[in-house]
Amino acid sequence: MVEYRREKWGVGMLLNTTRSRSLTEQQRVEVQAHEEKMVFSDFNVHDQGRGRVFVAEFRTKEEAVKAVEKHNDLLLAYLNATQDLLKDKVW
Repeated sequence: MVEYRREKWGVGMLLNTTRSRSLTEQQRVEVQAHEEKMVFSDFNVHDQGRGRVFVAEFRTKEEAVKAVEKHNDLLLAYLNATQDLLKDKVW
């Protein structure tokens, strides 16, 4: 998981693809519930999720959301601190 620490994370979602459209409604509900417990980096809707990188799977959707929010908050703080250092040339 360490190699993805500098990338923004996102919770998985069922995308509207040819494959997902062929699923029954019950299958779509089950896949969506499973996706919502998974965390990915490099998620891009425009490539239909093909480029996403799996980071972790959690027991619940709530745990996944909390992990994503915490990671992304820490990432933003890190990036802001780095920019401040570069701007101020503290190092």
